[in-house]
Amino acid sequence: MRGLSPYQIFHSKTLQEFQNQIKIERTKELLDYNELNISEIAREIGYSSATYLATQFKKMTGISPSDYNNQKEKREIDLNQF
Repeated sequence: MRGLSPYQIFHSKTLQEFQNQIKIERTKELLDYNELNISEIAREIGYSSATYLATQFKKMTGISPSDYNNQKEKREIDLNQF
């Protein structure tokens, strides 16, 4: 497997994909805290803009950050019914 790092061989991800995944997981955490807006989150995690963050978020999760928030609110409402 010439040209592939040991990480890529065992995990089938590039370092950039791994870094983006970590950033998206951190974005989810920050969205859950509901203390920062998307522009502030983008700056916090090192993306150049909120638009780029939203694009990467949707690419990796299949939903936009706002849809993620809406789903979170729905989950909270469902849990409060118990």
